[in-house]
Amino acid sequence: MGDIFGGFLMAEMDLAAAIASRRHCKSRVVTVAVDGLVFKKPVHTGDTISCYTWIKSVGRTSMNVRVLVVSKRMGTVVWEEDVIDEVTEGVFTMVAKDENGKPTRVPPLPQ
Repeated sequence: MGDIFGGFLMAEMDLAAAIASRRHCKSRVVTVAVDGLVFKKPVHTGDTISCYTWIKSVGRTSMNVRVLVVSKRMGTVVWEEDVIDEVTEGVFTMVAKDENGKPTRVPPLPQ
């Protein structure tokens, strides 16, 4: 139909949240919840997307990671500007796991 499937975008967001949280805690992470996932605008076939992440908060073994997806659609003629839109956002709750698969402590956010 010309638009990207929402489940594909959600999978990309999940990967972005996993990368951000793993960088913070230096251990394996799993997704346990997704809150406030909002599809604001469609992403068209051929658009490029970028996922931006922020660790909003840290608990004992979990992190809340905000993920924002921005799409960029190239203009169709030389003088036409690209169209950039915020298309999707949500908060992913990630839990750190140790080598035995048990929840493990997450370091606090830097001050």
